[in-house]
Amino acid sequence: MSHIYLSAQIQLGNLQKKAKVMKPELNNLSHILRNKNLWPEGFEWDYSHCHTCAMGLAHKLWKEQIEYPLTNVMAKVFDMSSEAAGDIFTGMGKTLEDEQNITPEQVADAIDAYIANKK
Repeated sequence: MSHIYLSAQIQLGNLQKKAKVMKPELNNLSHILRNKNLWPEGFEWDYSHCHTCAMGLAHKLWKEQIEYPLTNVMAKVFDMSSEAAGDIFTGMGKTLEDEQNITPEQVADAIDAYIANKK
């Protein structure tokens, strides 16, 4: 392996460790959703499944605080209403096909809008 490849792998590992030490807060989740290099290794995005959407990502990052990738858990951990958590984490698509086309950036945008409206 080349020195450059090894250096890149070390930097990536450091970024992923940094993401894990961030606090479980909505603004941190939004940031991580926009930066795939901060995702846990092997995490695959699919909004239509709770283990592979933003809830699943949050669960993988903060297992101690987020035991299960469920909207009621997100509401509690992120100090938001159950309705707001449902809208962001499970309510962005009307059909399965819609949900499969939702991107991490769209969820991050919804989180950012929620944060801005909460102030």
